[in-house]
Amino acid sequence: MKHLVLIGGGHAHLAVLSALAKQQTTPLHLTLITPQIQQTYSGMLPGWLAGHYRLDECQINLPPLLTAAQGQLLLDQVTHLDATQQILTTATGRNIHYDLLSINIGSETALMSNQATAAIPITPIRPLDGFINSWPSILKAAQQPPYRLAVLGGGAAGVELALAIQYAFQQQAPQATVHLLASSLLADHARGVQQRVRDRLLQAGVNLHLSRAKLQGEQLILADDEPLEVDHLIAATGAKAADWLASSGLSLDQQGYIAVNAYHQSCSHPNIFAAGDICSRIEPQFGRSGVHAVYAGKLLAENLPAFSKHQPLKQYQPKQRSLYLLATGPKQAIASWGAWSAEGAWVWRWKNHIDQKFMRQYRLTAPTLNTSEQLS
Repeated sequence: MKHLVLIGGGHAHLAVLSALAKQQTTPLHLTLITPQIQQTYSGMLPGWLAGHYRLDECQINLPPLLTAAQGQLLLDQVTHLDATQQILTTATGRNIHYDLLSINIGSETALMSNQATAAIPITPIRPLDGFINSWPSILKAAQQPPYRLAVLGGGAAGVELALAIQYAFQQQAPQATVHLLASSLLADHARGVQQRVRDRLLQAGVNLHLSRAKLQGEQLILADDEPLEVDHLIAATGAKAADWLASSGLSLDQQGYIAVNAYHQSCSHPNIFAAGDICSRIEPQFGRSGVHAVYAGKLLAENLPAFSKHQPLKQYQPKQRSLYLLATGPKQAIASWGAWSAEGAWVWRWKNHIDQKFMRQYRLTAPTLNTSEQLS
């Protein structure tokens, strides 16, 4: 029986596990390698910060999915891949041979060059588990005024974080202030959406600085040399690929992401697939988005078994436009579809409905779990 290894429990691999669970018998020996027993759904994270959800409502338990899919869960982290020899090495020293491999570990936060020596505490948004563990202490510190927190990054993640944190501070630390620093605001969205976000940030009381910044001691220095004193910095900046990919032998793009074709198959090693932020589509190219990870998961769920049986693979055809639903702190949200946009409480209810539907399909219960602590 061929050994299928899934690295990471991201959105795409949830779809793979769900599909395998629906089969009465599986033609593959399945192993999932991930450092966490739960997968946090990033789409609901701002709602958790704002206090609208409990943390467990935003997380998917992986053991029941593995049990249903007749697979093994290995709580570990990959540190090296030899794509030619088809061997993985993990943080605990395991060497794992695979026949078929799929990678869905997302990306890491690319921090400022001198962040290691900065006097300001910095928390990257990714990996999510590190940020989640840090949040209670951040919220506690914010209750001791004056407290100034800055979110770095003008993408959707930075905007949602700034608004969610501002809302949480208003409820529990009203003297604390929130700053959002970015060279641009939602650069890949239409102007109407950008204006709605600007207005919402202003109304919420978030201090917006459209400027580049650099770290200097306990200050952020803006482009006009204006200093900004902050007590904590949350980095929702650009992404970077996992370092261990560089020595894997895989074909990578210029940023170090796995180069994949329309089947989400490695351009250099046909028995390796990837989805989500960790990969880069060569033709046609498109931006990274959780939407693509979800749809690519359905594709992987078909292509992985098909490849093992030497059957034709299916291509992923991304839509020209994607629906974006941005949480704005309270139970309100902004929707955008190309140039169209709208906002209000009804958009939040729409987003909540979609998020809850996504979570329900993966909430299973299982009496036992087939773990592999002796896997070699």
